[in-house]
Amino acid sequence: MHSYFEFVYSLCSAIGIISFAISGATTALKKKMDLFGVLFLAFVTSFGGGLLRDLIIGRIPPAFLGNTFYLFIVIAVATFSTVFVSYIFKQMHIVIIFDTIGLGIFTVLGTLEGFQTGFNFAGCILTGFLTATAGGMLRDIFAAEIPAVLRRGIGFYATASILGATVLTWLLRVGFPADWSILLCAALVILTRLLSIKFKLELPKIPYPAAHSAEPFQQGKEKAV
Repeated sequence: MHSYFEFVYSLCSAIGIISFAISGATTALKKKMDLFGVLFLAFVTSFGGGLLRDLIIGRIPPAFLGNTFYLFIVIAVATFSTVFVSYIFKQMHIVIIFDTIGLGIFTVLGTLEGFQTGFNFAGCILTGFLTATAGGMLRDIFAAEIPAVLRRGIGFYATASILGATVLTWLLRVGFPADWSILLCAALVILTRLLSIKFKLELPKIPYPAAHSAEPFQQGKEKAV
């Protein structure tokens, strides 16, 4: 049973890394970066959240530095994305799907790590949320974009992650099997975001006041001169 759970965990990790590597590489290609830029954003997106998670739970060295297989996965995915860039740009909905899969998987893996470390309820949710979103935030910052987690018009992103982390933490605390828990909650995160995109669901918009004109300030400045 223990080896079975390790298999599920490793499989989810590999799928999540592949999904986020595609997301990072595609962002770099959209910005017309060179090969180093593509590899860099693929690595940052894939491992940024896990690196932050490992620092939070006190794991030194970080997990991705101890598994060369994951590093080769990212290199292979980034190279593949570069070769088939024209096809990828024609199928951008596939990139959204992969990004969502990565969001779901890293949410549950981060939450599970927090639970196994002994964090309280809020700590588990925070660990899951940061594991899932930190890599994407770094990707967008390096690509000179507003992080997806802070943007409107992309469906429930942060909300889906927090929901999945909350449900998973509760399931683990009541003794539900960990393997089924992470699979169910990963599916919950993925479906929540995909459905929110399909039906254009978003959190309520804040009614910001209209921006004031700068003319009075300019006129005052002219008089002072």
